[in-house]
Parts: sequence; C-alpha cells; structure tokens
Amino acid sequence: MDASNPAASMPLPKAEAPATSESKAAAVKNKGAEVVSKYIDSINKTDIVRINGYLRFANIAVGVVFGLMGLVGIFSVSSYESFLVQLYVIVLSGLLVLFEFREKFPKLETKTKENFGFMFTGFGRSVYILL
Repeated sequence: MDASNPAASMPLPKAEAPATSESKAAAVKNKGAEVVSKYIDSINKTDIVRINGYLRFANIAVGVVFGLMGLVGIFSVSSYESFLVQLYVIVLSGLLVLFEFREKFPKLETKTKENFGFMFTGFGRSVYILL
C-alpha cells in the first residue's frame, strides 16, 4: 500500500449485481402462478348451482345461435341436401334449448330422462353439440 495515496487504502464499494433476466422471469412466473391459483380457488368456492346456471345459459345461447344460423341458411340453400342439413341444425338446436328448459316443464323432464339420458353427462352433451 502506498501511504501517499489515501485512495489506495480505502476499500472499493461492492457493486450490486443487476437483476438478471432469469430472476425477472422467475418473478413473473411466480406472479402468474399466484394469479392462476387465486382464480382456481375462486372457481372451487363457487356454488355448483351457480355454475350449472352459467352452463345452462351458455347452452341456451348456443342453441339459439345455431337455430338462427339454420333459419338464415334455409333461405339460401342451393340443393335438397343443403336444405336437409339446415333443417337438421334447426331441429338439433331446438332440442338443445328444450333440454335446458326441462326443469320448467315436469312432463318434459321425465321424457328427457327416458330418451336423452346421454345429455345428462358432460361428454354426451359435448358430442351432441358437436354433431
């Protein structure tokens, strides 16, 4: 050490390491996982009757939209086959809407359980909508 140079005897300050992109990515990932976890918890706390109501509303909306598409399409058919397809879409969408209103009509509910049992499962209803 040189006594004539006081700066030489002073310790150098430690430089703070800048945050790396890896630590930023990890922080963003943790924040995203936290948001998803809160969202899943809120879904798990939701009452099943309320969730079924949302799903019923979505099915009614899908049925109405498909029915309207069938009605619009039936006026622009170019062949007999196209007419039958549009008629098929209208009938299936009408059955979907009637299925969702089954609780309002007790007689309809018993017939629905007898003839459309597959509609009471998520898989069966999904396949029906995709047809």
